[in-house]
Amino acid sequence: MMEQKVRKESENSLEGKDLPKGYNIDTIVIMPVNADMSFVYWEITDKLLNGRLRELNIGSAELMIKVFGRDSRKEVCSFEVKARVGKNYIRYPASFKPLVAEIGILNNGEFAGLLRTRTALVPSSETAGTGGEVWMEKTKGPGGTVWVSGSEGARDISSSGIAEKTALRNYYEESGAGRGISASSETLRTKNS
Repeated sequence: MMEQKVRKESENSLEGKDLPKGYNIDTIVIMPVNADMSFVYWEITDKLLNGRLRELNIGSAELMIKVFGRDSRKEVCSFEVKARVGKNYIRYPASFKPLVAEIGILNNGEFAGLLRTRTALVPSSETAGTGGEVWMEKTKGPGGTVWVSGSEGARDISSSGIAEKTALRNYYEESGAGRGISASSETLRTKNS
């Protein structure tokens, strides 16, 4: 009863209220969506824009966002900004590459920066690993068919498919376990210690 009352009050408090268009805070952020796309959002306040225009001694100018590869400072894309608050998706294949976005004023072909993002490292489009990963492996033992993890190359019995497979075979041979008797990694570790 109390939970329903709280839920109803919280639903009513949000009725008819929209999210604000901006928060009056100077900001620009770049966030990777995947290896080929990033999301940029920004807000430039009147105070920052007017102060920079006075500093440059110009009346008005176009806003532009430029995206750079951080290490090379090579511009990878840019786009004109029509509003002081906005968002945009950019397509640029940047797997494992750092990106930085900067919003600024474009005046007579010259770019004067206003704000810059922190560096965003774009995720890889590849999966980690060496390629031939084996997750589970079916093996036969005296006790029947069992599935064991198959991460090759690991040394620990609890994570190594090869070691676990060998340990299971040894366990079955030594204990004579039949169908229906299972062995956990902990049993194997204890048995072989």
